[in-house]
Amino acid sequence: MTSPVTNTNPLFVYSGRKVPIPYFWGSLTKAVSTPTRSELHGELIFCDPSIPGCVQPIGDPEADTEYVIASELGYRSQLTVNTLVDLAIFNNNYTHTDDIDGKTNTHGIEILSQHIFSKDWKIEASYTYHQGERRVNGTEENNNTIPKNTFNFRSFWNINTHWEFDALLYYASHIDAPVAAPGLKDIRRLDLRVGWNPNKSLRSSLSVTNVLDYIQGEALELTRVNTGTGRGIFFSLEYSFN
Repeated sequence: MTSPVTNTNPLFVYSGRKVPIPYFWGSLTKAVSTPTRSELHGELIFCDPSIPGCVQPIGDPEADTEYVIASELGYRSQLTVNTLVDLAIFNNNYTHTDDIDGKTNTHGIEILSQHIFSKDWKIEASYTYHQGERRVNGTEENNNTIPKNTFNFRSFWNINTHWEFDALLYYASHIDAPVAAPGLKDIRRLDLRVGWNPNKSLRSSLSVTNVLDYIQGEALELTRVNTGTGRGIFFSLEYSFN
């Protein structure tokens, strides 16, 4: 299965001159995504392909390239010497999507905060509210394929010169699925990472993802089967020659 090709072209980005915080900023971007092989010619095989009805086509050979125009307007403020806050509103217009009439809109608000406790420990927290509409058979309806509320919390801690400990907590509210399809429950995910750097040349880390649940659905699939991301353990070793 090939991966979709996505091109992002900034049409307009403006944040003014380098000025002291607070300030306003804005962006306007166009992105293009081509269909994958499975989206064009995918098939779902239930049993022996030689038996009639065991192969169900799920692709669309006439699927169009998707386009999105994304606009965003934000405000950044430094509440204290160690605390930074970003507030942004966004609007995304999609064309040639999988919806029947090929038009979808999503919009919402994002809030991000960063706080530095010391040179060795900082945290980040963000919240996003999504709302969307799509046009089906000429009628506007709510886009219920995205979570309305998402929340992230990140902690980065350098315990000492050799040890690091990072954590990510992620939450997404439930998704109401279309008729006769299973929905997705709330997602609560915790990722942990421990790093050990014995010297300037050698760096290593051990990460555990999805600590809270072994497996959980994270998207509504074309097959209407909720797949998910299982718990994973990753080890990284890096050596640099000085």
